[in-house]
Amino acid sequence: QQRGLEAGADVVTGHTASDRAETMLLQLARGSDLAGLAALPSIRPISPEGPQLRRPMLHLQRQDTLQICRDLSLPVWEDPSNRSPAFARNRIRREVLPVLEELHPGCSQRISGLAERVSQVRDSQTELSQMALKLLQTAAGLDRRGLGALSSASRRLLLAQWLQQQGVPALPASQLEELSRRLESGAPGGAADLAGGWQLSWRAGELVLQQREAEH
Repeated sequence: QQRGLEAGADVVTGHTASDRAETMLLQLARGSDLAGLAALPSIRPISPEGPQLRRPMLHLQRQDTLQICRDLSLPVWEDPSNRSPAFARNRIRREVLPVLEELHPGCSQRISGLAERVSQVRDSQTELSQMALKLLQTAAGLDRRGLGALSSASRRLLLAQWLQQQGVPALPASQLEELSRRLESGAPGGAADLAGGWQLSWRAGELVLQQREAEH
């Protein structure tokens, strides 16, 4: 894999629909956001201008790939840790998915397909957010009135993406929710200290981000 990256080639993995279904169930149980539910997308960029990571076997389940190996007399090596109940994924694989498959045969493939659709929704959301942010840009930051006129969910999404673009470390969901509330139309001006030494301030019609001076 490392040699492929150094050569600028795409990287291919052997993840199956079973792997993706397990990952999505774990993320659901943990309370993940949309990014976490977009588990193991079929294609994703490794770097902005670089190669892609591809998972061409997501239309197959684990038993399918095992049967292919048997039919072609290909050696199979199973990681011994896959049998350990100490790992949450193994319990999903051995205790949860078999019950779901018994109740609803083919559910692993359907769960995997849902993860792919969520991934596509997230990609579309990111592209549309970038377009919206361009419309809200000002000389010093963002148009506060335009941002405040949006719904709380849209305001939170755009704010999170803009802060990430500026290099601000990811904010907890609770802090993003609070910022979104304070930036709605009609709310007074204010400021908020963010991670990484950043400060967000707003007054009148503009939202400004700047790094605080280091304390001596």
